Amino acid sequence: MGKYFFILTVFCSLNVFASAERHESKEADEDQYGEMCPEEKYGHTAVIVDTTGPLNDAQYTYMYNLVFDESVIKNMAPYDRLSILNMTGIDAQASETEYVFSKCRPRTGEKESKYELDASTFFGAPKAKLQKQTRNFNLSLKETLEGLRYEEVDGNKVEKRMGEFTQLIEQLKELSRLPNLMFDDSYQYRKIVIVSDLIQYSDKLNMYPSCRDKKECITWKDFKNKKDLRFWIRGIMPKFGDNSPEVEIIYLNSKHDPFLNIGLLDFWEDYFSDLGIEIEFEVETSDY
Repeated sequence: MGKYFFILTVFCSLNVFASAERHESKEADEDQYGEMCPEEKYGHTAVIVDTTGPLNDAQYTYMYNLVFDESVIKNMAPYDRLSILNMTGIDAQASETEYVFSKCRPRTGEKESKYELDASTFFGAPKAKLQKQTRNFNLSLKETLEGLRYEEVDGNKVEKRMGEFTQLIEQLKELSRLPNLMFDDSYQYRKIVIVSDLIQYSDKLNMYPSCRDKKECITWKDFKNKKDLRFWIRGIMPKFGDNSPEVEIIYLNSKHDPFLNIGLLDFWEDYFSDLGIEIEFEVETSDY
């Protein structure tokens, strides 16, 4: 019951925008192996997946069911962009990160869809073509998600190593400004989904001593008021433009914060509050 309630609500507020009139795009409907996007920019959901600590089976399934299940994808409006950013903590800094997947949800060809645009039309793309588009999208998404579990070494797929750093604050900054990530406010609406244990580990902010060792996380207020970092903290705050994105956190809490009582969510809630964003979150029910 809980899963299906989440599926109905995760993109609920976005669907208000999706109800606005949209037109068939020949460019998008025929772009089978590209980004499948029309010229018009509607919605953009960027999913940051933190694999600095490799996802175990339970965490991967938890993420998949809540973010990438077929019913969740179908609940997105046609032509909305879905992007995935794999935050590995290996080799690439936040400023060097690129999407491992970024495509627009194609029309399905299903007349039973709640979106009229999904249905094929007499003068538009035939149903078979739209169904092929959907299969290509789903196959590419599946291959990308499987790639989150491993890395390539000398051309071979091996189990992913532990990351050397976790730059979540830096990644959010870069998401707000890097042109190649296409997350500017030219879209009608945006959403950020963060799949992470939320423990930042970088030169500027190492949360392990307080969160893991003391079981009492540093507060956002104490961190942002550090005099030696005041200019860095001011500069690292994202600027998302006139219309702030929604933020959903898929919290991998079972290892370090199973009872949600070490102040980690409080840190990020206060951080996003300073950005004028109220977060929503889901938590793990499995034990580590």
